[in-house]
Parts: sequence; structure tokens; C-alpha cells
Amino acid sequence: MKKVIKGKELKDNVKYAIDLLCSTVKSTLGPSGNNTIINDANYTPFITNDGVTIAKSIEDDNPIVNTILSLIKEAAIKTDEDVGDGTTTTLVLLESIYNLGIKYINEGINPIKLKEELNESLEDIIKKIDLECKIPSKNDFYKIASVAANDEKIGKFLTNVFLKLKKAIILKLKKIIIHMKIILK
Repeated sequence: MKKVIKGKELKDNVKYAIDLLCSTVKSTLGPSGNNTIINDANYTPFITNDGVTIAKSIEDDNPIVNTILSLIKEAAIKTDEDVGDGTTTTLVLLESIYNLGIKYINEGINPIKLKEELNESLEDIIKKIDLECKIPSKNDFYKIASVAANDEKIGKFLTNVFLKLKKAIILKLKKIIIHMKIILK
């Protein structure tokens, strides 16, 4: 049987789903991020700090929350598929945009106007990234790559590769921001 929810029930379920997914995944962000244990009936339990793997595995007993989770996950997973990374960043941005959006809507701002302003702001954000982005140092790359690979030798190898691909990394960040349009639409 189909169920239609709206009003406070919808807002409460959306807030719960965003909090559940984003708080879990964002705890893995960065070189000092936490690990998460995933217990899936189809696999042996395992530990990971990979945002996309964690995001894909999060479910809830409430089918309404699961429907909302599916929509949120779609944007994050799409970023990972198109860019090769950025799931956690996408979810951190989504959570922030959502929380600020609700705050402004509760203060009386028209939701349609807010969405239009967010879409208009994307181009300005991309320009600002171009002006203010900082290429990570060789040591920054090494730390990030070593943590991601869980191996310092692989980290050193990846650092050398990343240094050769500096421009591609900047483009990747731009693509993450562009994919935020998926969330805003």
C-alpha cells in the first residue's frame, strides 16, 4: 500500500534520514577520520572508512526513512561514480545546505526563492574555488594517500601520481560542486 506523507511528518523523517546518513559518513572525513563497522547479511562484517561504502550500507527499519535515504544516497553515489571520490564531501555540503535552508524557511523565506538563489550561487562558488583553491603540498598528499591506502609505501607511490595530476584534482573538486545541483533540483 502506498503512503503519502507531508507536513511535519515529512520534515521529521527527512531530518532523521539526513542526520542518520550524514553523521555516520562525515565522521570518516579526512586523514584522521573514524572507521565504521558494517554488518551486512550478505557479507562478513568489515571495517572501513570509505564514505561511499558506508553510505550504500545505511538503512533504517522505517520504509519512509529508507525512501528518503535512497534519494540522499543517489546524489552522493552519483558524485562518486562521476568523480571517483567526494561522497563524504557531498553529504557534508548537503547537510549544511539542508539545515540552513530549513532555518531560513522557518524564518519566512520562500522555499522556491531560496532554491533559485542557491542555483544562482553555484557559479559564484565555482569562481571562488578557482581563485582560492590551494594545491596540497607533497606532504599533504602523502598523508592523505597513506591513510586512504592504509600503507605508507602505496601512499608514497600515490603521492607521486597525484603530483603529476594536480589539475585533475582541482577539476574533481569543481565537479563535486557542480553535482550539488543534483541535490538542489
